Amino acid sequence: MANVSLVYKNISDDATITGAGWNSELPLSNMQDTRLHKVARADGLPAGTQIVQFIVDLGAFSAGDYSSYKAYDAIALVNHTLSPKAKIAIQTSAVSDFSSSIGLDLRTTDVYRVTQRDIDWNWANPKFFSKKLSELDLYGFIRVYVYPLSTAQSNSNRGVVQANGRYIKITITDEYNESLRNYIDIGRLIIGKRLITTVNMSYGASLRYEDDSIVQPSIGGEVFADRRTKKRVMTFQHDFLSKSEALSGALDAQRVSGITDEVLVIADYEDSAYGFKRDFLGRFKTLDDVSQWTHSLYKTSYEIEEIL
Repeated sequence: MANVSLVYKNISDDATITGAGWNSELPLSNMQDTRLHKVARADGLPAGTQIVQFIVDLGAFSAGDYSSYKAYDAIALVNHTLSPKAKIAIQTSAVSDFSSSIGLDLRTTDVYRVTQRDIDWNWANPKFFSKKLSELDLYGFIRVYVYPLSTAQSNSNRGVVQANGRYIKITITDEYNESLRNYIDIGRLIIGKRLITTVNMSYGASLRYEDDSIVQPSIGGEVFADRRTKKRVMTFQHDFLSKSEALSGALDAQRVSGITDEVLVIADYEDSAYGFKRDFLGRFKTLDDVSQWTHSLYKTSYEIEEIL
């Protein structure tokens, strides 16, 4: 099982995002709005395979202004409508024409990676042979795509503020049926720092739905309900953190995010069969102590609630 990872310190909101083919009433800047229902939309796509693209400029590094330092090692799209056939290509560069060798060469990945056969899937289950999720599987979930990069570094001497580059090009390829859907929506762009540990979360991690609906019975016994959207809440614990992971990772995530800012939780990056049920954009519901319980080991726990 791959380690749980958290992506925090989103730096996309101050970036400049450009691209052709996006709806002027639902512009790319909507991806920089924390309200997930405000989406950027590329629409009017004809049937068949279509390609859309956008470029992110994170801005220049200013010597002495550490607020302009924009290191990142994860890129994510949240609340998107990409189909099970979609692919994403990501390229980063130090220069706007992407000719520099500093950055990430073009990498193409499936939005939904090939799933492993589950022991509960028999031959009658379409996924038994296709190894692909279906639209029916994904229906009702806030979809998350995440791409982890190598560890970010500073290189101010060369005018580059991260190993992965100031500029990011994201190219989406998908197939459409005009009778079903001929557009792409993206609700949130996350470009941030990834917290991942050497030792995975401890046994006992839990995931639940929290329902804030208000239920009120009448005198006659009839029940009236003010229904609210149910949200996921994940709790887990890290019991074997190194000093660096504890103080530069877990504690830093608390300092940056608090209980107000976004934290993207990826329960298990290798879980392509059920990841869409466990991965979500949320906030820390509580901030727990980061405790030194042996000479060299630290521990802490997390409670993260979903942002709707």
